[in-house]
Amino acid sequence: MPAHRPFCSKRCADIDLARWLGGTFVIPGPALDVADDSGERPGGAGLRGVQTAGDEDD
Repeated sequence: MPAHRPFCSKRCADIDLARWLGGTFVIPGPALDVADDSGERPGGAGLRGVQTAGDEDD
């Protein structure tokens, strides 16, 4: 049983995953516009202009 914790078996874990991926289980909140490619995060600043490792200007 510890191998599949917190589930009783791999089958139960797979069923749970399928429910999440299929949209049966959802976390309540405002809907996100997935078609928006502006780089903006809902409720926060966008990612444009943010440097990440490997993006440094020489």
